[in-house]
Amino acid sequence: MKRLFASVLVALFILPFIFAITANADYSNPFGNKFGGKMVVLEEGEIIESDYFAAGDTVEINGVVEGDVFVAGGTVHVRGTISGDLLAVGGSVSVSGNVTQDVRVVGGSIHVSGEIGRNLTVAGGNVDVSESANIGGSISGAAGTVSISSPVGGDINMATSTLIISNSVSGNVEVGGEQVRLARNANVGGDLVYFSHEEIIIADTATVSGIIIRNEPSGFSRGLDESAMSRLRDIAKAAGNTAKIVSLISTAVVGLLLIRLFPEYAEGVTRQLSEQPWYNLVVGFVALFAVPTFAMLLFLTFVGIPIAVMTLALYAIFVYVSRVYVMLWGGKYISKRFGGGQGVYGAFLIGLFAYGLLTLIPTVAVITKILTLLFGFGAMIVVCKNQYASSTPSK
Repeated sequence: MKRLFASVLVALFILPFIFAITANADYSNPFGNKFGGKMVVLEEGEIIESDYFAAGDTVEINGVVEGDVFVAGGTVHVRGTISGDLLAVGGSVSVSGNVTQDVRVVGGSIHVSGEIGRNLTVAGGNVDVSESANIGGSISGAAGTVSISSPVGGDINMATSTLIISNSVSGNVEVGGEQVRLARNANVGGDLVYFSHEEIIIADTATVSGIIIRNEPSGFSRGLDESAMSRLRDIAKAAGNTAKIVSLISTAVVGLLLIRLFPEYAEGVTRQLSEQPWYNLVVGFVALFAVPTFAMLLFLTFVGIPIAVMTLALYAIFVYVSRVYVMLWGGKYISKRFGGGQGVYGAFLIGLFAYGLLTLIPTVAVITKILTLLFGFGAMIVVCKNQYASSTPSK
């Protein structure tokens, strides 16, 4: 009974939070949240005594936030002090201030030079943790190139193309990548386990207190000769290309049907993407984690299991079709930019083709898929909320 009561109580707190985030009436509020501007700045000396949400072309956090911070933008600079967690999404993200709790960042270029009290989680193209930084907990994530020059109080768990460590790591290091290197100031306090076809490069003055274990990236490939491995790689590559083609064809079919059957909704989502892109990104980022959490809480109540199942089903549908509306929006933008006169179906196919090209580039593909999901998911939620509000008669 206590668990049931606690679950319902938490759910009651989560629901108002989700609706507060998706409210579209006024972006200026007592909490200082700001959305949609070219330049969004929390000035130095300004203090926010609660959680803070901001989105814009450029976002700067120079003041003090006594809570969690959720930001999204083309360029994000965090120079102030945050007493809670930081969640940031952007093309370029720089964290040079102090964050007491965890930092989670998704970006094309990520630079950390400040102090992080707990863990750092990253997903992006290039990640640089400079010598002036200090990570109290662990570092984990996935990226193209990762350079860690600061001391790390916990472990390092990374999937990356290249990892360079040039300072002390108190815990273990586990990494999968093409190249792993310990520079001259590196000192690993625990074990070092890496998955790579190449041997690790260790400077003469670098040390590892534990054991060093090298694993082949694919365990099943041990014992196979080079010709067999070559055939397996060719088969895997062909299967991957076939899957991509099938995925694009299925997306094309689903997209054309959705645009045909629900033209007003498609127009509403693309308009929302054009008018408030960064707001959509924040909503998508928050809802991506909040919705399944809410569904799991409903599962714990037992009586809420049917609602939880329906919620997760709708969640899966929204996640899958979110790309359709971003492709349509992107196709319209490309068509307008180059003076084309394509209709809505032609614009969608142009966006689909552009999406397919971007996903062929390894590092760009990951960022493209993440941003497409967040932008589209957020815009769909906002439009659904607005349509529901407009269809509900006012009392």
